[in-house]
Amino acid sequence: MLWQNENTVVVGKHQNALAEINFKYVIDNHIKVARRISGGGTVFHDAGNLNFTIGLPIISETNIIDFRRFIDPVIEYLQSLGVNAVPSGRNDIIVNNLKISGNAEHHFRKEKLILHHGTLLFDSNLRNLGKAIQTSPDKYTDKAVQSVRSKVVNIRELLLRDMGLTEFRQGLEQHLIKHFNITDIRGFTCEETDLIEAITVTKFEKDEWNYGYSPAYSFHSNFEYHNKSGSILLEVERESRITKAEIMHPDSDLFTQLSSILVGKRHFPKVIDSIIKHVTKDISMGYADLTFNFF
Repeated sequence: MLWQNENTVVVGKHQNALAEINFKYVIDNHIKVARRISGGGTVFHDAGNLNFTIGLPIISETNIIDFRRFIDPVIEYLQSLGVNAVPSGRNDIIVNNLKISGNAEHHFRKEKLILHHGTLLFDSNLRNLGKAIQTSPDKYTDKAVQSVRSKVVNIRELLLRDMGLTEFRQGLEQHLIKHFNITDIRGFTCEETDLIEAITVTKFEKDEWNYGYSPAYSFHSNFEYHNKSGSILLEVERESRITKAEIMHPDSDLFTQLSSILVGKRHFPKVIDSIIKHVTKDISMGYADLTFNFF
C-alpha cells in the first residue's frame, strides 16, 4: 500500500513522544502526533512524503528481521531513476550520506506475518520537518528509545529528470507489483474499513496511546513569571501519570497550589492545559505560555 499523511510527527512504539517533538512548534502549526505499533525512531509525514507498507509471511524463524527484503526493491526503483540510493546501517535509505527513507517493522508472530513500512522524502517541507522534531534533550530523562537525527534530502532534487509525486508514485507501485508478483489488487472491503475505523477511535486517536504509552521519565524546565525565574520538576510513571510535581518560584502560593493539583494527573497536553487554565483563571498571566513550559 502506498499512502500519504497530512503534517504529522510519527514516533516509534517504544519512544517518549513528548521528548521527540518540538512541542510549541507542533501545537502552533497544528501538526499531529501519532504513535505506530513498530519500533524505531521518529519520522515526519506531509503531502510531499510518500509512505509504503508491505505485509508478507515470515519465511525464516531464525532470521525474522530482514529489512533488505523490503527496501531493496525500493532502492532498485530509485536507482532506475538515476538516484544513487543505498541502504544504511540503521535500516534507512540514503544518498551521499543524506537520508531519504526511514523504515520500521512489526512482527505478528502468531499469524507469522511481517508488517514493514517506510517513508520516502520526495518533496517534503524540510524546514517544517526539522523544526517539528527539534528537541530539547535537557528536559527529559528516561530510558526510551532515542531517535538518531540524520541530515535529509528530497528525492526530487536528485532525479535525472523532474517528475511530480503522482508519476513517482505510479512508477513505484508498478515496480513493487512486479517485484512481489502481486496479482490480487484491491482496496479495503467495507468490513475491513469498519475494523480500521473502530481501532482508530478506540486506540490510535487516544492520548493514552500517542502520549501515555511512553516509559517512565523525569521532566525539568525553567520559566519566567513576573520577571522572576522559576523551575518545574515532574516525575512521570508509566501511562504518563505524574507522581511528583515541584514548581519552585518566589510567588509560591500559586505554584504550590498548581503542584498539588498536578500529582496524580496525566502529563497530556490537554490535561495540563486545562489545569493551568483553571488555576490561573483569576491571575493576570498568559496560561498558554505557562503550559508550553510543561512540555
